[in-house]
Amino acid sequence: MASEPRHPLLADTSSLIAVANTDQWDVLADSLALTTTNVCKHELQNHVNSNTYAPEGSREQYLKEGSERVLEHVDDDSSSWSCVTVVPRPPRAGCR
Repeated sequence: MASEPRHPLLADTSSLIAVANTDQWDVLADSLALTTTNVCKHELQNHVNSNTYAPEGSREQYLKEGSERVLEHVDDDSSSWSCVTVVPRPPRAGCR
């Protein structure tokens, strides 16, 4: 069994970015205990890396800044958030 805590709230990439870009982020991030996945964390990191020079006010800037805020919190050891590894889909799963 995993020793890391798991919380009943599971958040995906889009919802985390949306909340991270609001004025309520600090309050919500500190008061919620939630779990996200390694896939979500990877997607957030991709948004940060692929939007290094995002134009001011663009969707890319929105994705980058929200992703950075979420990653700071997920990577904080004192955070009440946890990250779990999901099993990847096998190649050609669901294909006929």
